[in-house]
Amino acid sequence: PHVGFDETGQYGSVLRRGHLHSDACCGSAAAACAHVLDARAKKKTMVEFPTEPIDAQQCFVNTMLMPEGERLEKACEPQVELGYALFDVQDRLMKRIVAAASSKVVSPGTIALVGGIQVNTPFDQDDFFLVKTFEIRNNKGELVKGLKYSL
Repeated sequence: PHVGFDETGQYGSVLRRGHLHSDACCGSAAAACAHVLDARAKKKTMVEFPTEPIDAQQCFVNTMLMPEGERLEKACEPQVELGYALFDVQDRLMKRIVAAASSKVVSPGTIALVGGIQVNTPFDQDDFFLVKTFEIRNNKGELVKGLKYSL
């Protein structure tokens, strides 16, 4: 996932090159968070299937984030927690994909996974990346070595 800070330090928005005003960063994440919190307030557990193909990706993000609803509700700063929650659901999905496909890697080959949160800043500043996972997995999808703390 990605998150942003604008020139005033406002979390969740960023001033992009060529724009006059800051806007949401990431808009899809903000929409998913609003959807999940609204669904929880209405005691809904399912995400409606999209009627437009263009909405399918957003529906997927909403669905993946739904189990994190209580976590977002209880957070002191839900928009800050959102980036971490999105990373966690994406990390679980990535590990499922690796587990399912890792047998295609010829032994003793390995798979390197690097994941984290991209932090966007105003266009005149450098962005940065918060590493959340850095690991090597074997062709059975098993963790061989965690490298996050060796950076």
